[in-house]
Formats: sequence, structure tokens, C-alpha cells
Amino acid sequence: AGGMVAQLQGKGRALARPAFQIAPGAHGDDGFFSQTDWALALRHQAGSVGITLSAEQGDAWLGSSRRAESLYYGLREKRPTHSFGLAVDRRLAGVEASLGLTWMQESETVLGGYFHEVLGVNGADSAFLDLGARRDLGGGWQMGADWRQGITVPRGGSAMLAGGSRLVSTAWSFDFARSGVFGPRDGVALRVSQPLRVSSGGLNLQLPVAYDYATESAIFGLQRFNLAPDGREVMGELAWRGPVWWGRGAASLFYRRDPGHRTDTPDDAGIVVRWDAEF
Repeated sequence: AGGMVAQLQGKGRALARPAFQIAPGAHGDDGFFSQTDWALALRHQAGSVGITLSAEQGDAWLGSSRRAESLYYGLREKRPTHSFGLAVDRRLAGVEASLGLTWMQESETVLGGYFHEVLGVNGADSAFLDLGARRDLGGGWQMGADWRQGITVPRGGSAMLAGGSRLVSTAWSFDFARSGVFGPRDGVALRVSQPLRVSSGGLNLQLPVAYDYATESAIFGLQRFNLAPDGREVMGELAWRGPVWWGRGAASLFYRRDPGHRTDTPDDAGIVVRWDAEF
């Protein structure tokens, strides 16, 4: 749905977000891999204000294999997700600004993460606020920035998951792009971004903390399970796109610090080259 919204907004606006092969934009970043079964978007232009409604249904892919057949056949487990969005965009003083609200429902996961049934986590509801701005700098240059703020509330399926469990997440990205570098139809762009990251929050669990020998029963207390990572993934990508022979070519240099928001993961760097054509 996010791609459809961007296309509909692009038809009524002069600037478009540059395309990158590795670094994600903050706009519409859910923080996990997923597939879409169906999506729709509807846009209405009311004077200088554009209003876009969107909906999507799909599946979140679990990041690890829990069963032997998953390892043997290479199949990922999936859990259903649904989302609904409202976006408003307008051009103000030469800046194309956008504001979006998205509600996402996960049936059995929390931001794509799966918890064992014994913990009593039965999916989650997330609300995201998206802010975006783009500006034409002249001479073929443009700049843009996106910010996403999210609040996720896990749904409890048993008394073990206590109230007050919630996650606060953020994502951001900055872009600089120029068209017509080596020819009239090519372009180069630079992006620095942080993928969606849990900045604070966790699960409040009712767990055994002591044992009463007089009654021969466990004593339960509230325990905080922190889900905010110590690492912070920040990546940069320098991308070029343009015509090559009878098709389209693209090349990117990228660098990632703390991939997956893990401090114990080595930094990642590389190059991506792509070429495609219609025939």
C-alpha cells in the first residue's frame, strides 16, 4: 500500500522520492519482512490538499526457524497482518509536506517478532505517525526528509502479560538527489537512514519471584522485559540510475553500522549493480 500511496501522491506533486536498492526510507517502514496479499489506495485532490486512503493485508515473515521442516525446506513461517492508513499532503512555501497516520494489526506477532504462547502475547496493535518534506533546490537538486514515530501495544492472551506493556519506535531518513548528472535521463542520490528501531518499552510479565513454603505456592511479581536494543543501525547509500544500452542500469555503494540494531554484528559494506530491460 505504501508504494501505491507514493505513486498517487507523485501524480499530483512535482517531486518524487529517489529510488534506492539497500537503504530504506522511514516512510512506511514496519521494521520486519512481509509479503502483501492485496492492497488498495484511493486519492482525492481537494484544492491544494491531497487526501489518500489506503489498506493492506499480508503476512509477517518470522526471522528464525522454529521447526525442522523450516530448515529442511527453507520455508519461512508467516503470521497475518492488516493495516489502514490516511495521508494528507500539501505544498507550502516551496516545500512538499506530507502527514500520515497508519494503524497496523498483527494477529500473532509484535512488530514482526514471535513470542511463545506461554507468555500470553496474542498479537499487537500499532499506530504510526509519518512526517515527510521535500524541496527543490534548483539546478536539478532536491532534498527530502522523513520521520516515523510508532507506538505498539501487545495484546494479552493470559494473565501473564500485565497492563502497561508497550513499545515506542522511531525511524528517520535524509535524502539528497540530483537529476541530469551524465545525461538528461540519469540521476544520483545519497541517503542516510535509520530503519525502524524500538527506542524504549517492553513487556510487563507476571512471573514467579519467590516461593511460599507455608502454602507451598509460588509468589508472583511484576517483571519488566526490556525490548529496546543496545545497537542502532545507521546506513548510507550512494546510488546512480540511468539508461545503459537498451535498458536501465543502477549501481549503489552502501555502508551499514550495527546491522539489525545489534552491537555485536560487524559493520556491513558493499556494492550492488543492477540492469534490466523490456523485450
